[in-house]
Amino acid sequence: MEIANQIHQESEILSLDFQIALEKLELGKYQEAKLAFSNLLQNDPEDLEFQAGFFCAGWWLNRENSFELYHLGRPLASWIMQEWEAFSKKAEERTYKKSHGFQKTMQHILDKAANNFRQAFQEEDDSSVDSSLLKELSICLMQLKDYENAIEILQYAIIKKPGDAFLCFLLAELLCYSSTEKKKLGHGLSYYREAFLLNFYISEVKWISSRIATQVLTKLYEKYKDNPEQALTWFPAHLMAISFVYNLRPLKYSEIHEVHKEIKRLLAEKERVMEKYRDKLVAVLCFYLLVLIYQYKITKTNDALIHEYEELLNQADSGLYQIYKKNSR
Repeated sequence: MEIANQIHQESEILSLDFQIALEKLELGKYQEAKLAFSNLLQNDPEDLEFQAGFFCAGWWLNRENSFELYHLGRPLASWIMQEWEAFSKKAEERTYKKSHGFQKTMQHILDKAANNFRQAFQEEDDSSVDSSLLKELSICLMQLKDYENAIEILQYAIIKKPGDAFLCFLLAELLCYSSTEKKKLGHGLSYYREAFLLNFYISEVKWISSRIATQVLTKLYEKYKDNPEQALTWFPAHLMAISFVYNLRPLKYSEIHEVHKEIKRLLAEKERVMEKYRDKLVAVLCFYLLVLIYQYKITKTNDALIHEYEELLNQADSGLYQIYKKNSR
């Protein structure tokens, strides 16, 4: 009984020591954190959490002097984000990204970056605000799961730089991720459509985590398991096909005109394109067809074009056509 109690007490002490080590990471006390995790590893060298904590503390301890080399504001924030990318990649290789240590380190490091981005933003004149600064700040806030502020920053950034596909893509994902409300999902899917209209190939997998987009992409990865690039190429069209149950923003006349032009161009090119490029062309064509079918359905205009474009969609990809039909009833 005494031995069992002793083991239980030692387990509690070890757990407390682990919590203290994590607190050191969260406070950015990397020298103390490294020593704390070193002591933990002496007791259990195979523990992945202890290994991860030791790695995190060591990485940023080795870079503590570098923090002093950069001016506060954007220079320091940009350097931190550069280092964070390298750190995240190495942590992923070692399977540390789901560890408590990684999460605590992320909180401290990205908080530091976000505060410096905010400082830079506050120092800039409103008329000369750099949209790339706002983009970096929003990405930082996204990783911190501060979605409300990230959305606000991106909305402001899009006002400052309309027509930026990546800003629209990030905002689309954030709106879809942060809410299950049909209205907000429709708002997010509208920005997804806008991003793809601006740049069809804008998708970056590492930023896709909303349920609605992830489900679409997962099915495509299963379908094109030997070609993930092909799955990503078809992502805009398949996301558009399931958007018919949501209220997307009606297109402006100029947008409708451009989509018509693209469809006409793609149909002509489809007849002469080389076989190896055909699939990409068809994926783009299907997206544009779905965009206009949606537009004419919600405005209840031009039934003849709806029928014509439905036929073209069915000929191009009958499976996608069935998905569209299922979601447009």
